[in-house]
Amino acid sequence: MDITEGSEQRRQLGIQQFLAGDSLVFDGVSFWRDRNQFLVVSSYSEFVHPESSSPEEAAAKIADSKNVLAKLSAMYPEFSQVAESMPHKYEFCHDYGKGAIMLAFLEGEKLVWMGLS
Repeated sequence: MDITEGSEQRRQLGIQQFLAGDSLVFDGVSFWRDRNQFLVVSSYSEFVHPESSSPEEAAAKIADSKNVLAKLSAMYPEFSQVAESMPHKYEFCHDYGKGAIMLAFLEGEKLVWMGLS
């Protein structure tokens, strides 16, 4: 559920659904829990074609996603409790409409660029 432009009531509903196991989108960043109990924080390329994306864009988007996580955590303590209790995975993806391709991820603090293989 995207709660970026919603009312406070919609945001609260989105947070409650996230706590129940659904995904959440805020300021263009997706948050979801994978089956290994990681909080996956996914940011997305601005480009239409994945080959236009770059490691520099990935690094910037992942840095932005960390700020969005901090903002959402400050706004909603119940979200923060869950987010702080889980290890995080940061991903940079290309959304092609019916799914997404992961182009990069953080391994520790190192960006791993996968690009298109």
